[in-house]
Amino acid sequence: MKKFLIRLKVTCGEYEYSSKCVVKAKSMKKADAMAEDRASEFYGDPDSGHKEGECYYFNGGAIAVSVHSVVQVTDAEYEVLNKFLP
Repeated sequence: MKKFLIRLKVTCGEYEYSSKCVVKAKSMKKADAMAEDRASEFYGDPDSGHKEGECYYFNGGAIAVSVHSVVQVTDAEYEVLNKFLP
């Protein structure tokens, strides 16, 4: 299994922040799919939002979530990140 760092971009009004997590996947394609799943389910139920372009919108469009990046990390990086990220 390969290890990846997923970074989501979250925009709420004029505020912007990122949400990060690490995952294990067989390939970059699978990791990309996992990132899309996380973005679409950012606020729990995937049916609570809708997708337009590259963003998922929640709370009546007030919150936008998109995949910022998916990068492969080393085993050592994964172990450290996994200790500190949700």
